[in-house]
Amino acid sequence: MLFFIWLLILVPVYFYEKSLQALSKYGRMEAVELEKEIGYEIS
Repeated sequence: MLFFIWLLILVPVYFYEKSLQALSKYGRMEAVELEKEIGYEIS
């Protein structure tokens, strides 16, 4: 149970950091595309 709670916390943080890295690396447009892809994977 505790492991599952950690997953719920860490996974969004991981994806958020990934999108921040994309933002600084590739600029706004590609970061938005990456966020859309992540959104599709989650839903």
